[in-house]
Amino acid sequence: FFFDTVMQASRLFALCRPLSYGAGIAVRSYASLPTPPASLISSSLNTQLNQQALREFSASQEYLSAAQWFEAHDFNGIAAFLQKESDDERKHAIGILEYIQKRNGETIVPALPSPSVWGAEATAQSIFDTLYALEVQNGRDLDALYISAGAEGDPATQVFIADYIKEQTDATAAMATLNTKVQTYSAFPGLLDHLDKMIG
Repeated sequence: FFFDTVMQASRLFALCRPLSYGAGIAVRSYASLPTPPASLISSSLNTQLNQQALREFSASQEYLSAAQWFEAHDFNGIAAFLQKESDDERKHAIGILEYIQKRNGETIVPALPSPSVWGAEATAQSIFDTLYALEVQNGRDLDALYISAGAEGDPATQVFIADYIKEQTDATAAMATLNTKVQTYSAFPGLLDHLDKMIG
């Protein structure tokens, strides 16, 4: 019986050898982990993708800041619309980070710059002008990223970014239309309330 007990304990110890013990808690030794596979995207594209993720996160913050201004001025419909746009931009950023991971690249969760602070001098028009310019620039950045992927012979990244470009094209056109409506409705007192109800 003693011999069998010793043999069982020995086999159990052998199974647990990859684990080390500290403060009574089993901790896996990192030396036993497999080496990560090589990246399937170039270092340059990896950097550009992380930069685009930063831009998407920053756009999310801009929309959130704008939503807060409209909420404070009781334009709840416009605020809700802008809040959804903020959520969508964040999803875009996370989607890029997930793509980098799928290609065995290195992701960076960025520190974000402060968004625009809309004070008493702000108007609905000045805010939507800024948001429209943001969408236009984001489209240009995505186009540049698509071109870079093509130059580096990375069709997978081109296909991935192409979906973003299509969505960005639609978003820019929609924001241009909305920006024009804000400009028209802001010229007449009370009409912005109509837009608020319509967009909400």
